[in-house]
Amino acid sequence: MVTRKIGMFVWFGVVLGGCGDDGGRTSDGGSATLATTTTTSPTTTTTGSTTDEPTTTAPTGTAGETMTGTSDATSTTDVATDTSTTTGPGVNQPPTWSPSPAPRSSSRSCSSNFAPGQIFLASSRTDEIRVYDGNSLAFIQAFTHPVFSEVDSPLYTYGPNGASFNLRGNLVVAGYSSFVEFSDYGVEYAVYPKIASEATENVIFDPRGNLYTTTATGGTDKLNQYDAMDYAFAQQIPLPVGAGQLTGITFDGKGRLYLASQTDNTIHVADFDDFAQFPWIATLSGAGNPGNFEGLQFNANGELVAAAGDLVRYDVGTGMKLGTFDQPNDAFPVPLRVDNEGNIYTADYENGQGTAPADIFKFAPDGQP
Repeated sequence: MVTRKIGMFVWFGVVLGGCGDDGGRTSDGGSATLATTTTTSPTTTTTGSTTDEPTTTAPTGTAGETMTGTSDATSTTDVATDTSTTTGPGVNQPPTWSPSPAPRSSSRSCSSNFAPGQIFLASSRTDEIRVYDGNSLAFIQAFTHPVFSEVDSPLYTYGPNGASFNLRGNLVVAGYSSFVEFSDYGVEYAVYPKIASEATENVIFDPRGNLYTTTATGGTDKLNQYDAMDYAFAQQIPLPVGAGQLTGITFDGKGRLYLASQTDNTIHVADFDDFAQFPWIATLSGAGNPGNFEGLQFNANGELVAAAGDLVRYDVGTGMKLGTFDQPNDAFPVPLRVDNEGNIYTADYENGQGTAPADIFKFAPDGQP
């Protein structure tokens, strides 16, 4: 396991990304978000964030970091009510179907200007995207945008919270009032208004390029969908009964949507109907976990990994917990991402208040240090 101290941790996120990243998981619970770029070499992720002090705000436990990752094609296990498998595009990459839906966001092939093997940390404490080497976790550079500091406030709800890579290979970051799309490090491609000004917990994309966000910290409990063409607001997806304080979100290889809810300590699973309706069909319980749900990602074995005090593995076919893994100094893991080789990345919220130094952690595919 590689560990990297990143200073004071408040509202920060990590993104491991690539074209059409399903988990440009901005930040869970308004905390930091993590994104990574991937490559076929052993080093496949990158994180970007603020300065060496990525920040996350989660005084109520809703703060969460989000990481998104892509990987080579693998078989993934279906959701709790279906034990069959399907071959998808890869770990933490938007699933495909036969016939696969045509992306609506762009007819251009994916060509990213972002180097592979990096981690992108969104820090609302320093209003930056910080970039780290996915292998050594060493800091590389940082960049920002006026949207990230449009509200002059010591609160961490107003900075960048949530990030993911879209089908163009560009990095999309959720600010307080808008989404900012970067075509290169610090280079603005476009700015898109959000339906409401509030902190975003997570950002992911479906195979058609539609964008999804969760909100909780400093806002209302909403699961929103934005259209792929111009990220115009499409709909607020109805929540299952009892859900609230929404954090992690991801898709599986069947296109089913997984939503982490801290209010009822449950992961809710939705099927899809042409990405227009999302009936809730199953749940995964958080009973017995040492902490609240934060980031969600599928590992290389098709297991759902949830940050919940420790990193908890679920068999979504049976709904059973398979076990946990973590490091003693990983005090409060929030974001999660998986790279092409199956390596797992997270960052912690330390003492739960963001007032102590935080770390970035890298685990082998089997969860070992």
